[in-house]
Amino acid sequence: LVDAMTLRSIIRSDVGIVVLRDGVVEYNGKEYVLKKYNRIYSDIIKTERQKQHISQEQLARGIIGRHKLVNIESGYTGWSKTIGDILMQRLGVYTEDFEFVITETELIRWRQREQFCLLVFENPEQADAILEEMQNNVDKYNPIEMQFLIKATAIRKLMKKEKLEQVLETAKNAVQCTVSGSWEINLEGQILAPVELEAIVFVSYIYCRMGELEKSLIIWREVWDYPKKRGWEKRMKEMILPSAALVGMYLFRELGDEEKSFRIGKKALKNLRNTLSQRYLYLILAFMEDLSLQEEKSKKRQIAKISVFIIGIDTDDIIVDTVLFLPHL
Repeated sequence: LVDAMTLRSIIRSDVGIVVLRDGVVEYNGKEYVLKKYNRIYSDIIKTERQKQHISQEQLARGIIGRHKLVNIESGYTGWSKTIGDILMQRLGVYTEDFEFVITETELIRWRQREQFCLLVFENPEQADAILEEMQNNVDKYNPIEMQFLIKATAIRKLMKKEKLEQVLETAKNAVQCTVSGSWEINLEGQILAPVELEAIVFVSYIYCRMGELEKSLIIWREVWDYPKKRGWEKRMKEMILPSAALVGMYLFRELGDEEKSFRIGKKALKNLRNTLSQRYLYLILAFMEDLSLQEEKSKKRQIAKISVFIIGIDTDDIIVDTVLFLPHL
């Protein structure tokens, strides 16, 4: 009924507007817009959930209560963008295809998370200040916000070279904000979003750093195979495969299987080409370049050139030191 600019002005305004359809008043004010918004997205969630034969308990577990999901699917209750994104992504729905209504508070918190990610390796002191501010203002009833906060804390502990046992405990706590059960053994029956899988694969990485390669491998395989088992489309896969590939490449190099490590990188690059994405591209290419497979040198150069051609990266920027991978993870 209205374009995006008008919709934004309605939501900001306390006055609202009148929209006519065939000369009849259709709605007046932002309250109707928000109700319409809730109904549209609740219909998408309910339709996708039923189509995939996922129960309300499975979808809501660790995020919201089942009763609240019932109200959401009925269009009676709204939800935050954070929660909406996770519910959609748990169903394998690529959320960038949709516009969400977001409150000012949510926007501030989202920008804080973005700033932390941008600064954590370039200006860690400033990132710590942002992290402290987030800790003081976090919504403790939003498990996704809590998961990000605890995972960010684990990353800073790792960067400060704290004991790996302490980093591991913090990383596990991040996972357990939304994931329960025997997730360290298998993810069978778990309905998860990419951000939750990233928290899990970070635990795999810490196990690998500790030399517990068997535990690391079990967790990594579950994450790596998860998108295929769930039948995610390529853009959904792109949200987890690159970071999982970096952990897998590091893990298999530690296991002495550099050929497998290289193949994992190739698969990640293929997904990035298919989605025209640059997520972790530099780090994947740098790691592949560093692998000591002499017979693969020409093939590695070919992969780099293909990636440059399709994604548009300058070759001078590709050959970077592999140690960049470790702090950026």
